Amino acid sequence: MTSLPRSPHTINSELRAVRTILGYLRKLGLLPGLNSDDLRDSLERLSAPIERTDYRKPHELQKLLEAALRHDAEVFAVTLRSMPGVVHSVPRHATSRSPRSSRQRS
Repeated sequence: MTSLPRSPHTINSELRAVRTILGYLRKLGLLPGLNSDDLRDSLERLSAPIERTDYRKPHELQKLLEAALRHDAEVFAVTLRSMPGVVHSVPRHATSRSPRSSRQRS
């Protein structure tokens, strides 16, 4: 176990598993002193923030990808210059066209 605090999502997942197991055992008659209200009241979920996914539009993704490829090519060039005498191959993406430009030519 770790001493780091667990997120509400993790705790809720574990509570759900415990509630499922106890509910199953209760239905089998193995926990006669337990009813479904007890389970619901005792194992309440924690409030957890809803994380919204930030979706990007296709043209934004294209610009992001192009910027990442430019960055990689620049870093690769700097690395080559800092290592004289070492033979390197050029990364494939450093010289290739973007998928969009190659599709337009077809």
